[in-house]
Amino acid sequence: MKVLDCGNDDTMFQSLREISGINKHEFLKMFNQFDLDEFYESNPNYHELAYKLFLDKITEMSKYSSFEWDKTCWFHLTRTIPSTQFEDGLLPFGENLDYIWDLLFSLQNGFISKGEWSDFRQLLESNSSIDSAFLYRHKLKYKDLWGPYAMLIREAAFHFEDLGNHNYLGVPEIIRDICNPFQEKYDFNLLEAYKNATAPCIVKFESPFSEVLDLGTVVNFLYHKHNNLKLYDGCNSTFDGKGELIPSSSIIKIEYL
Repeated sequence: MKVLDCGNDDTMFQSLREISGINKHEFLKMFNQFDLDEFYESNPNYHELAYKLFLDKITEMSKYSSFEWDKTCWFHLTRTIPSTQFEDGLLPFGENLDYIWDLLFSLQNGFISKGEWSDFRQLLESNSSIDSAFLYRHKLKYKDLWGPYAMLIREAAFHFEDLGNHNYLGVPEIIRDICNPFQEKYDFNLLEAYKNATAPCIVKFESPFSEVLDLGTVVNFLYHKHNNLKLYDGCNSTFDGKGELIPSSSIIKIEYL
């Protein structure tokens, strides 16, 4: 079985070898000889993105006529209670909402009553004008924004600024969208309470979904890292569950940092 696993550099090179037939030594030779900036200067009419360019290069290097594999590993980034084992799988945002609200209520330690908390939720889900409340309602309205989301390359979790991503290990967006309006209304730092009670977590799962351009993305990432170049959004791919559950049977590893 061929698997695209971008857990670390070694698994990436191993996956590329199994899928493309090109070994690590050949890739490193290409990385040392190829200058991406020089290529673009010499080809001013070339409009393809770097990951497409690197897919073209491994197509030239490989003896295979096509690239196929059975499964792709993805890395879901979150921050949650360290005892969480995701027995029900990775739930889309809308299906996990009551748990999130119950957890946050427990973390405010009786600062407001259960009735006041229910009123606050109703306010957030109806007509609150706070920016984060608008973002919350927007996510709630459209199921295709419910995720679950994941990264192709595990290391991308730690380069969120370079890649232009939200820091999902710092705090999930939906938690921020609830806690910020709460602090504005009640002057209670619920976000800090959440951070103190939780830990960053990476959930590795597998999916039969594959996109051949992802191979170019992986090589693009490895090329930039090998040559100490700054990473950017073309050095990673993302998974969007579109509101569908990732079953627990697909989860390979739960890693608390």
